[in-house]
Amino acid sequence: MSSTIDAQVRAVPAVHVASLTRTAPGYTGEEIGPVVEPMFTEAARLLEVAGVAVAGPPLAQYDPTEPGEAPARGVLVTVAFPVADTTTAVPGLDVQTLPAIDRAAVTVYRGGMDGVGEAWMAFMAWLEAEGHTPTPTAREVYVLPPQTPEDAWTTELVQPLA
Repeated sequence: MSSTIDAQVRAVPAVHVASLTRTAPGYTGEEIGPVVEPMFTEAARLLEVAGVAVAGPPLAQYDPTEPGEAPARGVLVTVAFPVADTTTAVPGLDVQTLPAIDRAAVTVYRGGMDGVGEAWMAFMAWLEAEGHTPTPTAREVYVLPPQTPEDAWTTELVQPLA
């Protein structure tokens, strides 16, 4: 990600999803990757078995394990696939509506997941330089399907603001 961040502050709409939530030991790629990758595979399989269509790009949401807890203590990782608003249950998955975010900074990262941590660090530095206060929650929206070559992957980094 370049040192010049192209970001916008905007509202993010609510999204109805089927999801899985697990705990990762920390926020680094080495700590999150082994947790999140199998979660996407499992959630996609459960949706397919249930015959539920995906209604938008998948996403991951990251929350501290406890409010106010230092990031090094762990992170709740939620992987989610948007589904039709009429979907009420998917065996093995939680069906919920992730609430709208009134104010979030959003930027786009292009490339494989091995560079997303660096992209987040640059984005967080930009937020600080611009005087924004991030909340503890963060979200990644995976805009292009995984069949796309890795160097062309497009991920929206979504940082809710206080």
